[in-house]
Amino acid sequence: MKKTLVVLLALAMVFSLLAAFPFAAWADETDTVVIDDEWDGTANIAWYLNGPEEDGAYHIRSLEDLYGFTYLVNSYYSNYTSHYDGVDHFYKSCYTGVWYDKDTSVVLGFKTSGEDGDHMFDYAASGLRNPKPEGETVDGVLVSYTDNNGVYYPYFDYDVSLTESLDNSVYIDGYSFQGQTVVLDADLKLNDGNLATLSAADPANVNVWMPIGGGRNYYASAFSVFTGTFKGNGHTISGLYFNDVTASAVGFFGYVSRGTTTILQDFVLEDCYFNGGTFVGGVAGRLDGGVNAFNCHVRNAYIGARDSAGGFVGAVHGGTLMLQQCSMTGIEVEARYTVGAVVGGMNYQSLLAIDCLLQGSVRAYTETTGEGEDAQTIGGWDVGVVVGRIAQGSITVQRVISAVDVYQEAEDATATKAYSASCGLIYGALAKNGSTGNPSPMNSNPTVNKFYYVDLFHSTSGEMTPATGATKLPINQLQGQAPRATLSLKSADNEEGFDFSNPDTDYTGVWTCGARGELPYLTNMGKATNGTSDDSGDSGDTDEHNYVWVSGTAATCETAGTVGHYKCTDCEQIVDELGNELSSIVDPIKPHTFKEVAATDTMKAHYRCTVCGKYFDENKNEVKKSDLKIEETKKGCGSAIVSAPLIAVAIFGSALLMKKKENESK
Repeated sequence: MKKTLVVLLALAMVFSLLAAFPFAAWADETDTVVIDDEWDGTANIAWYLNGPEEDGAYHIRSLEDLYGFTYLVNSYYSNYTSHYDGVDHFYKSCYTGVWYDKDTSVVLGFKTSGEDGDHMFDYAASGLRNPKPEGETVDGVLVSYTDNNGVYYPYFDYDVSLTESLDNSVYIDGYSFQGQTVVLDADLKLNDGNLATLSAADPANVNVWMPIGGGRNYYASAFSVFTGTFKGNGHTISGLYFNDVTASAVGFFGYVSRGTTTILQDFVLEDCYFNGGTFVGGVAGRLDGGVNAFNCHVRNAYIGARDSAGGFVGAVHGGTLMLQQCSMTGIEVEARYTVGAVVGGMNYQSLLAIDCLLQGSVRAYTETTGEGEDAQTIGGWDVGVVVGRIAQGSITVQRVISAVDVYQEAEDATATKAYSASCGLIYGALAKNGSTGNPSPMNSNPTVNKFYYVDLFHSTSGEMTPATGATKLPINQLQGQAPRATLSLKSADNEEGFDFSNPDTDYTGVWTCGARGELPYLTNMGKATNGTSDDSGDSGDTDEHNYVWVSGTAATCETAGTVGHYKCTDCEQIVDELGNELSSIVDPIKPHTFKEVAATDTMKAHYRCTVCGKYFDENKNEVKKSDLKIEETKKGCGSAIVSAPLIAVAIFGSALLMKKKENESK
């Protein structure tokens, strides 16, 4: 016994030493550190200074190039005077160009105007710093300092690098790229990890994204804007991170268009985290003017704002937004007001969404402000599957599939906000005319054609406002190859149906059926296209099938079943959930499911099938229940006679043990 105690104590000491040793922390080392050390934090504009390439476009091939792009757009000079509340408000961008090293083309910072406007993007709030010392003269230009002036390099040594480059610095005016095309030639990753690790990361350990265009101004008409064409060439940009709740116009692009038609196409934004104050979206924070988006996708992204958050764009003001073959999947979008899976809020604008896929969650949350008698709960209104809030606009939705969770958390939304609806399938609410006016009318009622949705609505009160022309389906009717039957195929006789034809040849199939348990997805996703889809080719024999899902029947240990399958209603061809032709749908008889039963006074140990209930002996041979019965033995002195030797042995053993202990004690 003493030896046993010694061994246990020794083991305890060893484990306590291991727990105190530093490598004990290895298990959770840097779980949420997602920074990508392959990028040194610099920006470069050599690709711009060298001019367009042979195809007439500018090409971006690295994170250095991409950040150079953001500097050029964000320093594009613009000003605007707005009259509201009886006062003229003048807005002016404080950036009028980019300083760069003339030998290396590395960006050194923004060239500033030296004038403060009414509102300007405060880069310092996101860890950005002043690139030039106050009072320095560079190339005869006096550099002045404002609180809203700065540049962000995660690992850049300012004092050393800036001093060495000061005499070699030149600047170039900002550029909106109007009439020009920018092409992405590589997949780019700003931070490693997925959305979960990025959301939980320490901001000090994350590369911060600087949105392309935008600013702090609520009205945002005054600030830097991208007005050209951006072609992603099928590439993916991932790991973008922005977290500043005082900022406005936040997303991959901060601000796009402003009176011109801007084209965005062929890219995927994946594993991104955007958290801002107002106007936050996956692709763009704000649009103002015409925007045509083709084959653009936001996947696995958090998009949060106090007001106006959308899976694609936070807010649009004027012009037309046209989305074709775009998707927002795995998105988490939330704000107090004005939340949608596509657009947060739209004003004096039309939205056309064709062949789009929506999946994720949108949430209008509540927030308590003030204390005591002044405490009030605000928020929780204006949330929609497509658009959160609309004023003086029109919406057309065609061939769209939605599996979006909708959370409306206000207790009494319609009474408080006096809108026509607070939560809706196409739009959540009509904006009011002024603070107390009546809801603004729409230019026309939503035009809805072939909009299929899964009802995933959560509310503290009230109901989601439906939409004429929308069809609610159970999730299993939108999974696997079921949509081939549930949603009509595109054909010569039905030009408005979903096109599931021949997805592997020349991109003729717009939609592709997923595997069993998956939603359909867009064929072009992650591929470069020419911006159009070719519907003229022969779609092949597979187009002629009209598959209907047939549920299987379970096989038992006594009868055979059938496997679930798709069956063509025309030729009766049978295929599995992946489209493979089946020679048989028979699900063979299954073996018995044995359950072991312990012996009792009246039954021998045996097995029993939990399906058919039949009995089996210890060798799993089928027997009758009567074969397992144990005949009762008459009770009497016989049992006492059998037990006597055992009792005697027990008494004798106890005596010997006691004797031994007595001898040891002497």
